Amino acid sequence: MGKPSILVIGGFGYLGSRVSAFLSQQGFRVWATSRTLSPGRERWLTQFSGNIRWVPFDSKSDSNIPADTHFDYVFNLALPSAQEVTAQPIEAQEQALRTVETCLNLLRTGKADHLLHFSSFHVYGKTADDIYAENTQPNPIHPYGKLHLLCEQEI
Repeated sequence: MGKPSILVIGGFGYLGSRVSAFLSQQGFRVWATSRTLSPGRERWLTQFSGNIRWVPFDSKSDSNIPADTHFDYVFNLALPSAQEVTAQPIEAQEQALRTVETCLNLLRTGKADHLLHFSSFHVYGKTADDIYAENTQPNPIHPYGKLHLLCEQEI
């Protein structure tokens, strides 16, 4: 039995590219999404000798992952940034919920077995220096934290 297949939604972003690279280097079969495959992204992708595959996905308009693969794991790293949420809160919320729904549909249709949704400490309304525990209650203050909490509740 081979290593699991992993879909990284937002797999070319700041954190997503690092997660995709790490998983690829560990021998996992990785599919990474982005809206487009720019020349810079294409150069980055060639470093991995085909171990990371690009899947076009624009969470602003798509509600489907165009891949005919079964994924053992889906990592969702594709929520709008704090700046996007502040500048366009309604559009950011629609985009984030569409991405969450896409992830959940992969599970519902049997195209994926597990979902790992990455959130933010902003959900708790504290600073990065604060200590968090399993019983820490959500208390988002910033719209970014509120959006992350909304996505968690949807899941």
